[in-house]
Amino acid sequence: MGSDKPRLEDRSQAILQARLRGGGAERGACLLDLSSRGFMALADPAPPRGTYVELLVGRHSLVGQVQWSEERRFGVKLRERIDSLAVLGNEAGPTALKVARVARNKPSIQARLAFSQHFARGFTYGILAALAVVMATTMASAVTTTSLAPLAKVTGVLAGQ
Repeated sequence: MGSDKPRLEDRSQAILQARLRGGGAERGACLLDLSSRGFMALADPAPPRGTYVELLVGRHSLVGQVQWSEERRFGVKLRERIDSLAVLGNEAGPTALKVARVARNKPSIQARLAFSQHFARGFTYGILAALAVVMATTMASAVTTTSLAPLAKVTGVLAGQ
């Protein structure tokens, strides 16, 4: 390939159809491998070294500079790190690595809904339990007051004899 430098990270092998913009007219291309920092692709003709290109893969746009070029194959260093799994899986959402990681770690709508329902049930039961305690206290006070009045009369009558 173009360089004998060791790669910073492994690349995922792929064969995905794509569209190439830059380094000539827009044309069909094939993505051969991908990492968060770059990719290797195949196009006829390959864009020259130093050219800025955009590779459209599914719903994702990969922008970078051609680092090496041979006949039909070429390697590109991406402008920003990407989530290669999002590109390979053609996932909806951002490809920028930081944004994609945040989005991927965010709970799904179903999970958030389930949590909200669970919390609401717990809150409802807590309110009902507090209401039951208040009602029991009020009832105990009423019973005590009601039963102590006749007992006070009886005590007064017995004391007066």
